[in-house]
Amino acid sequence: MMIDNDRPPEPIASDYVELGTLLILFIIGGPLNLAAHTQITERPSATRLDILKRHLNYSDLLVLFIYVPSRVCWLLTYDWRGGNSLCKIIKFLHTFSFQVSSNVIVCIAIDRLLSVMSSQHHSSEKAQRRTRAMLMVAWIAAAIISTPQFVVWKTFLAFEELNWSQCMQIWEIIRVEQTMQNRSVGISRQLMEQENIYVVVHMMLIFWVPATTVLLCYLIVSCWVYLNSRPKTKTVMYSRNAIGYKGSRRCIRSQQKSSGMWKISDFRCS
Repeated sequence: MMIDNDRPPEPIASDYVELGTLLILFIIGGPLNLAAHTQITERPSATRLDILKRHLNYSDLLVLFIYVPSRVCWLLTYDWRGGNSLCKIIKFLHTFSFQVSSNVIVCIAIDRLLSVMSSQHHSSEKAQRRTRAMLMVAWIAAAIISTPQFVVWKTFLAFEELNWSQCMQIWEIIRVEQTMQNRSVGISRQLMEQENIYVVVHMMLIFWVPATTVLLCYLIVSCWVYLNSRPKTKTVMYSRNAIGYKGSRRCIRSQQKSSGMWKISDFRCS
């Protein structure tokens, strides 16, 4: 979003597309996730898979009922009216909801990997304790990773006469101030490096690291299933050879017995 020197910016076509998409997702996804939450919580006993589904449902509800409404409100008003504290809290919750969703998906992938690779994971009690520990780490890690949002985001009053403010990153605020003051000098190299590091680390932690972990887990599981489902040709050939060898020995013995019986009968006849 770029700010003109004379008046605040207005919504563009892509904003209306995003607004419509978010509203559709909220109308459809909200009731479905609430129904899934009710169904999971009403079960008398919770298996390991039920626990993972429940936490994944929690993360989806955070996205649907925190990120989507706040984003829709901003797209409708194009103005931030919540103050500086709410700006920091909302941005923290945005990152936290997406991060915990990625972390829970990683926990599901690791659980699938351990279910086929670890013998201790077949014990239901040990498996549930391990799953709960992984989920606790996932939520705590998401909170820690989201903490920098309290520093990065702040409100910026761009047009005092209109009382028009925005919740923006500190680097965006510096660029906008320079643009409004007609200064062509860019931000310092140190600030640019800080912004680039923030963007790269943010994308790595919220998407690329979880996606790579999930891909590796399911790749290992697929390889393990493929290798253990192949027929053991060497064992089959060995068993076939052993059966053939025993059968041939039985045939030889039967032939020897029959020849001996013929010799005895010939001797008696003579």
